[in-house]
Amino acid sequence: MCLNDLLGKLVIDTHGNKLGKIDNRDIIIENHYGEIESLILHHITSSEAVIIPFGGIKEVGSSVVVVDSKLRIN
Repeated sequence: MCLNDLLGKLVIDTHGNKLGKIDNRDIIIENHYGEIESLILHHITSSEAVIIPFGGIKEVGSSVVVVDSKLRIN
């Protein structure tokens, strides 16, 4: 999966809650291997940031990314 495949997509959790959109400034990349470690989203309805480990992504669709709500870290 390429980074461009994720940019601009809406992120929702497995409960259907909208978490935000993926922006290139919202991605943490591991330095040594260049792999995506996590996503940082600024919640749509509040000012809190949500950190989602990359392993928490359940499915990537054409316009939506579904993440496991259990793995979200505020």
